[in-house]
Amino acid sequence: MKDIQDVKIHLISKSVELTKKIREWEDLCRKVGVDPNADRAYIAITAHRDAVNEILQEIKATNEQPSSPAQQRY
Repeated sequence: MKDIQDVKIHLISKSVELTKKIREWEDLCRKVGVDPNADRAYIAITAHRDAVNEILQEIKATNEQPSSPAQQRY
């Protein structure tokens, strides 16, 4: 099983990868004269990146909270 640091590293690298794809897609849309926000693929990629970033923020917030038996869910 992976530890929390491995998961964070994976999520950060995935976010960077998705950000690069978004830039590439924006460039392609500009070349063909299409609004990226009207393109389903662009919307899907940005939603995926936003979801990855949201999960990463949840993990960071969870790790920053003090851990006491009363606050643990499991």
